[in-house]
Amino acid sequence: MSRKALMIGIDDYEGCKLSACVNDAKALGEALEYNYDDTKNFDVSFLLDAEATRARVRKNIKNLFKGNDDIALLYFSGHGIDDENDGFIVTHDFAQDDWGISMPEILKFVNKSKCKNKIVIFDCCYSGFAGTSGFIGDESFLSTGTIILTASRSNETSAIRRTDSNSLFTKLFLEALNGAGSDIFGHTTPSSIYSFIDRALGSWEQRPVFKSNVDSFISLKENKQKISMTKLKRNLKLFKMADDFYQLDPSYEPTNYEGSIDRHLEPYRTEEHVKIFKELLELFRVGIIEPVDKENMYEAAMNSKACRLTSLGRYYHTLMKEKKI
Repeated sequence: MSRKALMIGIDDYEGCKLSACVNDAKALGEALEYNYDDTKNFDVSFLLDAEATRARVRKNIKNLFKGNDDIALLYFSGHGIDDENDGFIVTHDFAQDDWGISMPEILKFVNKSKCKNKIVIFDCCYSGFAGTSGFIGDESFLSTGTIILTASRSNETSAIRRTDSNSLFTKLFLEALNGAGSDIFGHTTPSSIYSFIDRALGSWEQRPVFKSNVDSFISLKENKQKISMTKLKRNLKLFKMADDFYQLDPSYEPTNYEGSIDRHLEPYRTEEHVKIFKELLELFRVGIIEPVDKENMYEAAMNSKACRLTSLGRYYHTLMKEKKI
């Protein structure tokens, strides 16, 4: 699978320097280059500070979206500007009224691309133009396989906290990409990254923008699995129906045996039930099941309560029954 990414970061603007954009581009590029298990993920190239002139940025963006790669990803961190309701990413050699590359021009490269998946990520002020009709312009659509993710709306700035080496948006993007936004199998999609960032930002802070025209979401990075598919399917079979309850009692708790220094009561543990309880705990740890009327599985077992599938658990149970996983 061919994947390539172009990372652009500019701090060194004449008269209006920034402090985190080069760090943003480097950190995100490094995070994309390899999966959790050190297998190759993206071929990454960089344009940083003085390298990111108008001519070189335009040439490299055009080349990025040439060919028929599985994924072509563009990332920009730097100044963005709203010039008479037209959004621009500002290049290193900007001049008054000649800011850099317009967002509609970038979309034209994207829409003409034969790459299967095109991803555009902007971490700059007014980056939300990338999700508006003003960005789309005469094109009036996003070509199939296109995803746009921006740090803020078209009328908002992009923030950096004083103690951070990365911008707020990219810091959260990195956390999501490196596992916080992964599903239980370690897949990390653009939509799951957006969801993580959107939840993490307070209602009074900048709001990210997400636009897409895709048939299905691809994973940007494979992280450590929280549970294997084999184990999930085997353990889900403990619930015949998605709405079933699984009844517990003290015989499921491993520490509940006669003479234990811990709390113990009849019926004491059995080997069969302890084995099942271990499997249930694996589902509990990844959010697939929850105890009924108790805060944890130990209390549920010791008080003869039940456990049940969560909404996530019911989702995977349905997929299993329909043989979609």
